[in-house]
Amino acid sequence: MIGFLQRVFGKSAAAPIPYEESKHLSQSGSVRDRRRVAAHTGLRPELLYFLAQDADPTVRAAVAANAATPVQADVLLARDGDDEVRQDLARKIALLAPGLTAQEKKAG
Repeated sequence: MIGFLQRVFGKSAAAPIPYEESKHLSQSGSVRDRRRVAAHTGLRPELLYFLAQDADPTVRAAVAANAATPVQADVLLARDGDDEVRQDLARKIALLAPGLTAQEKKAG
């Protein structure tokens, strides 16, 4: 199942934000900073997972829409209490669905 989810949530290869800077931004008191870093496809997976648990739903929505978000965070966000977060995750899945094989479509 994890292999299927990794295929569905294929990861992109954007240039990473330097670790110390991304760590600082992920813990920022500014929602705007956290949202900006949550949308960056070069962010380290553990920071995206951390941000998937952010108190602000717009930050979690940015993580949900991010193609680089690790599968474990996507699973967490699928259970989010905020409709917008789940909708952003569904949009991401819908964009990836046309690339699935017939076998992968049946596995879901």
